[in-house]
Amino acid sequence: MTPTDLNKLLRQFYAEVRGEDGRVYAKSTFVGLRSSIHRFLTSEPHCKTFNILNDKEFQPANQVFLGVLKRIKREGKDKSKPTPCISEGDLKKLYDSKVFEESNPLSLQRMVWFNTEFYFCRRGREGLQKLTKSSFVFLHDDLGREYCTLDFNESTKNHPGDLSGDFQGEKRMYADIDARNALCPVKCMKLLLSKLNPKCDSLWQRPLTQGKNCGFDDMPVWYANVPLGKNKLGSMMKEISIAAKLSRVYKNHSIRATTITALNEGGFESRTISSLSGHRCEASIRSYCRDSSLSQKRAMSDHLRRALDQNPRNESEMGPSTSSTPYSSSVRNGGTLSVKVNSIHDRNSSKNDMPTIFQKCNFNGQVNLYFPK
Repeated sequence: MTPTDLNKLLRQFYAEVRGEDGRVYAKSTFVGLRSSIHRFLTSEPHCKTFNILNDKEFQPANQVFLGVLKRIKREGKDKSKPTPCISEGDLKKLYDSKVFEESNPLSLQRMVWFNTEFYFCRRGREGLQKLTKSSFVFLHDDLGREYCTLDFNESTKNHPGDLSGDFQGEKRMYADIDARNALCPVKCMKLLLSKLNPKCDSLWQRPLTQGKNCGFDDMPVWYANVPLGKNKLGSMMKEISIAAKLSRVYKNHSIRATTITALNEGGFESRTISSLSGHRCEASIRSYCRDSSLSQKRAMSDHLRRALDQNPRNESEMGPSTSSTPYSSSVRNGGTLSVKVNSIHDRNSSKNDMPTIFQKCNFNGQVNLYFPK
């Protein structure tokens, strides 16, 4: 089939394709259909050299494709959402709810699995079944700090093993500086390895239930000679979310999004983050960080509510009132502090009568004083 004939076929396909129930596909599904067709044509055994996504010959079909996307959004059928990060409150719940512990097989496995996904910025269930007891090694850096790293270079979506730009940086999970911390990720990984069934080589084995006459402390082996399946590994974060009673049910990929967002908010550059995440394009990193955080959403909504509030709430709800002070202030993260002076002091006022907003404060930036008319 020539590109011209394929273009005509794709134009009709994009305009008419529907689900089994006759409804138009969601935006994410519709976009995935086109990408799947492209991968099918360019991979073996077809190995087509044309590109249905970008080539000029397929511009008419892609115009129909974009038109359908606009119609989906115009009709209010675009319900696609980015993969959510795990909120700070839910991260705290994971440990407060005892879902992550080192005292029993299931909690230990869940914690080590979460740490592996989080510190190594793994993609969902990708490669989890291939991990074995010997997949990780424990080393020390030049400062003597212990860390855990993979003993081989994985084949991933962005690094399948071809020769074009397949460089992969070393990923490390460092031990906690406080050696007494029982939840240290390296210490927990070692504990899991010591409790695995010697007859099974998989890193992820089915946890045993507690015996009738003994606790887990008396059991040298905590796991059965049965590896976890791909569906079980693929729903790990869902099960953890339910067990910890989190605010929502998260997917495995939410851990990766959390890692990238946390590093971005920590001030790390995109190229540094991509060395951990494995992204080849730094723009992909920015796609994880386009949305504001939950705390920022709450702060913006509260600020807008205060802007419309003609009857300020009490201090416990709204913070200290400025009516009894000769100034009010607002601080922005850009390094500028604006101070509104509500009453002008007499020139003979003593030094102690002046506003004390700057006492015991250290900041670098610009200070703006402005007076109401």
